[in-house]
Amino acid sequence: MEKYLVCLDYGSGGIWRVVQADSKNSILTHYPELEIADVKPEWMSNQIYQEYCNNPINLEDSSNKFFQAILSQR
Repeated sequence: MEKYLVCLDYGSGGIWRVVQADSKNSILTHYPELEIADVKPEWMSNQIYQEYCNNPINLEDSSNKFFQAILSQR
């Protein structure tokens, strides 16, 4: 599995996380609300980025609060 930096854009900001999945397509199939970043945004510190990378969310973990928040908005 690969790690992908994703963002849930809520209009006035976004929630960023790293998701572990087989592909970008698999993320968008499950959660089309997410945007997938090809590169780390300039404003994001390396420390925060590493924290996200060291604690990725598995795409199959539907009990994760991040994914539950997305599902509750549908």
